Amino acid sequence: MKQFIRWGLATGLALILIASSQAYSQAGRPAPTPPHPQPNPAGDPLPIDGSPTFHRQTLKLAATHPWRPPTRSELEARGKTDPSGRVIEDVLGQQTSFWSYDFYYGTDYSLTATLQRIGTHCYVYVENGQAVSSTVLDNIVAEFDNNIYGSDTSIFGGEPNPGIDGDTHITILLLNIRDPYYYGNGNVYVAGYFTAADEYSKTWVPHSNEREMFYMDTSPATPGSNSFFGTLAHEFQHMIHWNHDPNEDTWVNEGLSDLAIFRAGYGHPYSHVSQFLHASDTNLTTWSGTLADYGAAYLWSLYFWEKFGGDSTIHQLVSETANGSTGIDNVLTSLGYTDRFADIFPRWTVANYLDDTTIGSAPYDYGYTNLNLVADFFQPTPAGQHSSYPVSPVAATVQAWASDYILFSGTAGDLEVTFNGDDAGQFGAYLVTSTSADFSAGTNAVSSLVLDGAQDGPATLPDLGNTVQRGLLIALHPSSNAQIAYTYQAAVASVSDTLNLDSGWNLVSFSVSPVPSDASTVFAPISAHLTVVTSYDCAQLGTTYYPGGSQNTLTSIDALHGYWIKTDAPVTMPVTGTAVLTSTQIPLCNGWNLVPYLPATAAPVSTALSSLGAQYTAVIGYDRGAQTYYRQMPPYMNTLQMMQPGKAYWIYMTQPLNLSYGTP
Repeated sequence: MKQFIRWGLATGLALILIASSQAYSQAGRPAPTPPHPQPNPAGDPLPIDGSPTFHRQTLKLAATHPWRPPTRSELEARGKTDPSGRVIEDVLGQQTSFWSYDFYYGTDYSLTATLQRIGTHCYVYVENGQAVSSTVLDNIVAEFDNNIYGSDTSIFGGEPNPGIDGDTHITILLLNIRDPYYYGNGNVYVAGYFTAADEYSKTWVPHSNEREMFYMDTSPATPGSNSFFGTLAHEFQHMIHWNHDPNEDTWVNEGLSDLAIFRAGYGHPYSHVSQFLHASDTNLTTWSGTLADYGAAYLWSLYFWEKFGGDSTIHQLVSETANGSTGIDNVLTSLGYTDRFADIFPRWTVANYLDDTTIGSAPYDYGYTNLNLVADFFQPTPAGQHSSYPVSPVAATVQAWASDYILFSGTAGDLEVTFNGDDAGQFGAYLVTSTSADFSAGTNAVSSLVLDGAQDGPATLPDLGNTVQRGLLIALHPSSNAQIAYTYQAAVASVSDTLNLDSGWNLVSFSVSPVPSDASTVFAPISAHLTVVTSYDCAQLGTTYYPGGSQNTLTSIDALHGYWIKTDAPVTMPVTGTAVLTSTQIPLCNGWNLVPYLPATAAPVSTALSSLGAQYTAVIGYDRGAQTYYRQMPPYMNTLQMMQPGKAYWIYMTQPLNLSYGTP
């Protein structure tokens, strides 16, 4: 596949849109004398498409002057046919005056160009004063005639042919388009454009060129480059689409023009897609002219093309007179699909993050088959990222027909995620769990949150930080209503366990971190039979808790320490709190340490403590009597063979180290 096309930045489009409201009203007004072009101080120039500038004009013309082919007498009056009706074609070397558009001043101006090449389907004119080599001109004709023309017409349909001028050739005018860059303002330039104004008689549009044509930039654009040809394919789709559906929504039209770039073999529009991935909360169905708008429209078009019939479906969509999502639904209905735009949109938002084609079968709802989104680009920028818990309610908003991505990572165990949408809104929400740290294909599971009538719904990320490495909440607004608000929050799920204690001393650990953690609350259920609790760590050394005591030094209980508990009778002690992951690291100091055993299954001492290497010498346990393990002693001499769930152990270290059970 050819290199990516790198189109311009969103800031430049804002300059173009300023002129759009003037494009129709100023037709016929004399242009001001422009200043001489100045050097560009802003770095490498970046291209954009100028065609959306004329959308309002196109809609007005379509509504007031429905297009029709010219009559024989009209063509003769324009000098395009002789009295016998034979078309008078342009000839090499011909000097022709053209109207072009000044995107900086919002006015039309006149220029003269020379016909330098004639192809099967095209005339190539070059603005007088612009130098384009013979080789490049030959390549432009060959690429348009042999690739772009066939690719675009086979997918999208035919252009007006012979059209307004009665001539089957399409004019490609190479000129230095007057845009902000031309005047030395910034580094954004218009790479090319198509305007439907040229399809109308001068009676209706005084500055119409009365021919099918494109305007292609010569500076700083590079005629004959991969980017140049991509722009040409993009603009040709606009012409074809206008011929079949002149008032199509801009987002559909622009998305298909970017699809034309890919289908003609010029790669994916890189800056369009990357800008959208940085701004996923972009309304797919409205048009403000940012590169994120282009990226959203392109990815939607590519997804729709892949999943619903390819070229033949796109061909029918271009011919569908209904616009936007209504047109898409009409095409789906006519082809026998039960899905509608609103059904497809949520799955598309998942694909835009995961691009995972291992989930389900073809057409792979959660991935692209003609794009490696993660490898060629990157995952969308999250609207929120969290790695410590709990997460108090976070307020956010999402645009209509847009989505937010909220990422969860870190060590938490079972994480309860709650979505709370505006009661009057319309939401969708997905939860993705991944066993990899980067949502690699084949490691993901996708589930839809069930939202109640108040647009609220809970979900659980199981074993986050252990079995599940990453979680993703996708909040989306599948509606044409305005931006709406929602909140989300996350907290570690509560779990329960019990300790079976013998009368007398017990050396134990907790499998959950008690909530609340204060010692008086934790031991309240057995207070009638509890005598004393002691613990130990390197910082505090020995600590004690006596029920009802006023001088207790052991005040908080957790799952990262071991405890001596003495009772005067056998008791069962309930404990409620948050899960503790087996992989949790326990810091050990030089000398004796009293540690819990976190795994849920027993393991030989050497296996359980493999992460310590040779940095420990002895382990002491207690179960109705002392049990010992000395690392350098023969195995048969050790009375402690297995470390057991719910127990605690003394470990003697020769240097500080972190203990991670089962990890060498």
